[in-house]
Amino acid sequence: MDTRQITAEYRLTHWSRVLQEHHQSGLIIKDYCESIGIHPNTYYYWQRKVREATYTPRKELDTQSISPTRFAEVKVYGSPNTSHPSFSGEQGTIRMEMPGLTISADSSYPSAKLIEILKGLVSC
Repeated sequence: MDTRQITAEYRLTHWSRVLQEHHQSGLIIKDYCESIGIHPNTYYYWQRKVREATYTPRKELDTQSISPTRFAEVKVYGSPNTSHPSFSGEQGTIRMEMPGLTISADSSYPSAKLIEILKGLVSC
């Protein structure tokens, strides 16, 4: 192993620790960088370098074996006072939306009926 490679590994290890310490600090990047005396651009540079060094490409997915009917987008909204325009405003309300179809039910609707509806949709 040559000295350049050893130096590169040392730097990556050092900056990995710096990134971890920032994460544990709970501070925003600007404040954390100021507290340890580095410029935020330096932080972002090393963040990118560490990510590149630790990135492992995932195996390509076989898109032919994935059934698009098995997946659905799920949006979770917080409390009823959320500012999202499609939030129903009632806690305990479930709302499922697909192109051309919307299903809404409040928490008093029997779960067995919802399961039957979902099974019917999946079989389509």
